[in-house]
Amino acid sequence: MIHLYLFFVVLAFVASKHQAEAKFIVTRLRQQRFPESTCANCQWAVDGANDEAEEGDIIVVNVTNYQQSESFAMHWHGIHNLGTPYSDGTSEITQCALGSLQSQVYRFLAYPPGTHFYHAHKSMIVADGASGMIIVTPNSSSTQEPTYDEERQVFLKDWWHATSDQQVVGLLSVPFVIKPKQNSLSPDCANNVFLNRPVLTVNGLVTGPTIEAEEGDIIVVNVTNYQQSESFAMHWHGIHNVDTPYSDGTAGITQCALGPLQSQVYRFLAYPPGTHFYHSHVSMIVADGASGMIIVTPNSSSTQEPTYDEERQVFLKDWWRATSDQQVVGLLSVPFVFVGSPDSILVHGKAIWFQCAQGGQYFNNSNYCMPSCTNASSSLETISLTAGKTYRLRIVNAGALVIMNVVFEDHNLTVIEADGTMINPFVVDSLDLSPGQRYSVLLEANQDPAAYWMRVTVRSRNYPNVTGLAVLQYTGANTTVSTNPIQQVAWNDTGFGISQEEMMKTQDPSLYPEATALSVSTSLIRRFFLVATQAKVYSTGALVWAVNNISSTAVTTLSEPLMTMAYKAAKEGGWPVEIEGTVDLPNNPPTIFNYSKPMLEGPGQYLGSEAPLVLRLVKGEVVEFVFQNTIALDMESKFHSWHSHGHSVWVIGTGIGIFNASKDIQNFNLVNPLHRDNFDLFPFGWTAIRLVANNPGAWLFHEHVLPHVVMGLNFEIITQPNEIGTPPTGATTCIENSLEESNASTDSATSITPIPSTPSASPPSATSSTSNLTSSVPPQGSHGFRPAMNVALAVLVFSCTTVFDLFIN
Repeated sequence: MIHLYLFFVVLAFVASKHQAEAKFIVTRLRQQRFPESTCANCQWAVDGANDEAEEGDIIVVNVTNYQQSESFAMHWHGIHNLGTPYSDGTSEITQCALGSLQSQVYRFLAYPPGTHFYHAHKSMIVADGASGMIIVTPNSSSTQEPTYDEERQVFLKDWWHATSDQQVVGLLSVPFVIKPKQNSLSPDCANNVFLNRPVLTVNGLVTGPTIEAEEGDIIVVNVTNYQQSESFAMHWHGIHNVDTPYSDGTAGITQCALGPLQSQVYRFLAYPPGTHFYHSHVSMIVADGASGMIIVTPNSSSTQEPTYDEERQVFLKDWWRATSDQQVVGLLSVPFVFVGSPDSILVHGKAIWFQCAQGGQYFNNSNYCMPSCTNASSSLETISLTAGKTYRLRIVNAGALVIMNVVFEDHNLTVIEADGTMINPFVVDSLDLSPGQRYSVLLEANQDPAAYWMRVTVRSRNYPNVTGLAVLQYTGANTTVSTNPIQQVAWNDTGFGISQEEMMKTQDPSLYPEATALSVSTSLIRRFFLVATQAKVYSTGALVWAVNNISSTAVTTLSEPLMTMAYKAAKEGGWPVEIEGTVDLPNNPPTIFNYSKPMLEGPGQYLGSEAPLVLRLVKGEVVEFVFQNTIALDMESKFHSWHSHGHSVWVIGTGIGIFNASKDIQNFNLVNPLHRDNFDLFPFGWTAIRLVANNPGAWLFHEHVLPHVVMGLNFEIITQPNEIGTPPTGATTCIENSLEESNASTDSATSITPIPSTPSASPPSATSSTSNLTSSVPPQGSHGFRPAMNVALAVLVFSCTTVFDLFIN
């Protein structure tokens, strides 16, 4: 159970005109579970401080929402709000709810006298905490009170182990849920009502509709957040957002997160061509769903692609019973609680939880498993093939944690694309994909017409029970799938992954504007040696990840998006100028040690500092990063997968062991290295990349194993922010002007606008002559959306759903 608490600071209690002021900071307690025997010791986390004033005073309270994803509003229960109805604090009635990092000043008359209290008034969040007492003492002209010596306060509250979100899911279910019932929307056949697991959908779909455009088109997407309490932002993974950095969709970096019932227009260039995807970029909400594929086809002037007959899409995602909120609370707890093994791997939004499969603990148990899922092949995604044809499979790992290995039974794969880059083709019998990576492969339907398995297993973590399955079905053939075992690479075979990477060579590096990085004089290259380490915060004992002993866990404390801060600083002081509240990325770690040995032999187990970590670059600079892996505090060397927003980088070298500049630099591949935006750092290894700072803006550079990001393993690249446009309203002053954002114009690249409080039966949508993105996922091989007039317009409406039609749009 997550606890919501208020941190109370009295600024000026009684002013000259009887004005009582207070400041509330709303956040989530960094603990996951409280043993019942010790809950009394935790009561401070549930009850806020008391607010006292005299009848006739003006009470002023500044409420700041520091929750990572939940929205908030505060009601003053018993206060009449005479003359100040907008301060009643009733979400959707008197105000828009506060999103993450937003603030609101409530001002009201202390009337009537007596005993009152304040509490959250957004959905059922009051059940999570955030409440306290208000005492208004009568003045001399009002009713006189009896005489007594002292006062005591008794504040009562009912309490559940289920969160308010979980309770609301049941209340809005069809059928109405007081006791466990069946549900219809379940990605992996688990009974999500019984297990209290909501699903975040895009237009009612577990895997959202595909956005398809041609290189050079302008894509316009209207994202509407229909969740009741969670805030939201959408990132376009792999899209460079050239000249539109405010549309990158990274909450806290390029924009303020959207609160409930807010909408935002994203507008960006369809570039680079290739296979990309969209996903939420607030905290770890991506683990709840809300993702889909983006396909940008090349125009005539770009790299020509090989010939094939049809396309198919394979969208992969890891899936947990625990929600992202529950996972984040564990990651930030003391003691640390890891997210652990996913329960399923979804293939295009479908799977069978291993506990619901035949032989599983809950097989045929309708409390835990959907009765419709007893037939394995009918519950899984089917990829249809016609014998004799060649298919391009676009494969995406949209997961939050695990590296996946994909095999198609009895079929080889020819790899042709990696993260939007066409590479020299090579043949494999299985393929590794790290979180955030995308590949295109050619599959020839050259086997006997039958039904074959597509199987996905976990790599680099020993999770043997977690597999993803789909059926490769030849048209007109028997649908009975083989029972023969499928051999896949071992989970800890690091050599396989390195060999796969070494085979990937860019077809023609000269086609890319970043090719200058491969021939530039070494004297003009800025070099950084970045060591990824795990450490503890000395004051709290919290476990974090760090780059050169600095953890970026403190980014969410900034008062406005980092790009807006950089823009203002550059306009005032020129560039590169220091940005208040940030720390510059060091060129080297503070302590040089044997990186294949435990941390205790180097800098020790404690963190150097926590701060937003930035690298300030001048446009045109070439930067070389060498990422060095180490041993974590649990004595394991972890797999890392790094993603660069706004850029593709050259992966010029990879190795196992400690990087040795004197010998490894001379072996760098500067002829045809892989050009991509999501690269791997293997256990006990190192990876070298080069980046050209050719895209002005503030760009998150982060580990795409999302628990590591939440724990601070990231930094921001800021390039020439004085050359970007004026920040739109949706990217400014998330705290001070939070309520004003709802009046922004939708013509702005990242404006925020309010929407009707109740979704219509048919949600807002954009139509074209060929497709409507609010419809179901298109058949394989067909276009999800093809823009007319070189503009792709889509409306993606987000809903938190489980069971029958919970905010289905």
